[in-house]
Amino acid sequence: MEPSPIQEKQKPSWDKKYEKVQERIKESFWGDFIFGGLLISGIFIIVDNLNLPQETNIIIGLLIIILAISLMLGRLGWLKSIRHRINKMMDKAQISFETTNYIKSINYLERIIRIDEIYSPAWNNKGIALSNLGKDKDAIECYDKAIKIDEKDADVWNNKGIALSNLGKDKDAIECYDKAIEIDEKYAYAWNNKGKVLYKLGRNEDAIECYDKAIEIDEKYAYAWNNKGTALYKLGRNEDAIECYYKAIEIDEKYAYTWYNKGTALYKLGRNEDAIECYDKAIEIDEKDAYAWYIYFFCFIFIKYSALDSQLNYI
Repeated sequence: MEPSPIQEKQKPSWDKKYEKVQERIKESFWGDFIFGGLLISGIFIIVDNLNLPQETNIIIGLLIIILAISLMLGRLGWLKSIRHRINKMMDKAQISFETTNYIKSINYLERIIRIDEIYSPAWNNKGIALSNLGKDKDAIECYDKAIKIDEKDADVWNNKGIALSNLGKDKDAIECYDKAIEIDEKYAYAWNNKGKVLYKLGRNEDAIECYDKAIEIDEKYAYAWNNKGTALYKLGRNEDAIECYYKAIEIDEKYAYTWYNKGTALYKLGRNEDAIECYDKAIEIDEKDAYAWYIYFFCFIFIKYSALDSQLNYI
């Protein structure tokens, strides 16, 4: 079993839950302020032409101002209550999402969308939850909604690319990653994911360029080091691949897949004992890793058979 690259997970927008709503409040407040000012001015003109006593005009004017201020403050309070409701439901959606209860998370997100259908983080997060349920086509529809609201959100373009890649639409996925990179050229996740698709298409040299770009942005990006190693392995550059796997393990020694990949590269070089040590480590981290167990067994039998064969030849 050959090593394979790691695709970065889709990026939710939990950290954006306050910003957009606050902007809506500010926009609405100033809109109401201008509208209220014009309304008050119009009413004053009308009252002024009624030829009422001056004292009456003053009282009416004060009442109008008080009413206008009350309406504006009431509107602001209503918007703040919406913000509170949205943020509370977003917190619940996040908790459900992080406990892999994606259906419940989607229910909360749909309630948010019913309150504010142009709140792009809710569409993005719903898309990720759907994608995690294997519903990538539905997820893409959500990402398209989010992009229509905010086309400068690199996370959404990256997430759409992942969903398209899951559906085998690799060229479309690359276009999405390119769009994310166009928005933010320092977006290491998009460079890594683009590299994975290029690797899948057999364009290993191009993939390595993407992984190098991701590493240049974040030299502690273990996934990119692992994936670069995988592309180098594919090109037959096993020693270079092992160096990359070593770097990835140095950054994150708890990722079983990299230990497995390093073991496979070592096995390819005939370093079976070292390979078994790597498979041991992969199994120690994730005992359910069937690939590691399979290769471990194969290497173990091969080494024992070679040792026995040497002894028989000696006799």
